Amino acid sequence: MATAESIRMADGYLSLAKYYLRARRRAVANAVGMKRLGDHSAWAKAMNSAIKSKRRARLHADAAYHALYGYAPHWRDVIKIGDKIKTTRAGRTGRVVKTYKDGSAAIRWDNAPKPLYGAHERMPRSLLIRASMGQTT
Repeated sequence: MATAESIRMADGYLSLAKYYLRARRRAVANAVGMKRLGDHSAWAKAMNSAIKSKRRARLHADAAYHALYGYAPHWRDVIKIGDKIKTTRAGRTGRVVKTYKDGSAAIRWDNAPKPLYGAHERMPRSLLIRASMGQTT
């Protein structure tokens, strides 16, 4: 349950996230103008500013989520080799065999047929939820 203090904190984080998203829109508009003028160094600076603003907005949005719920959103949890996971759409369960730098993971499914039991499948991070310790799947 969210307290008044956590709601105030989340509101502050969300207002900062909105600020950075507005800054990103301004930077992208500036970059488009620079590209039309042919000034590539100014265009590169504006695009870097847009990328940084988007990252900052994402960090503040995650902080707001954490302030309200007390934990990070599932797409920010770190998945490690050996973790039991579940897909968000199909509900399939499996174990992580390998992780990649982009956050995706290779999964060995629990319900794989016997000839393919050792095989694994790469899945994007957005489709995976780490199963909690007490959860039975």
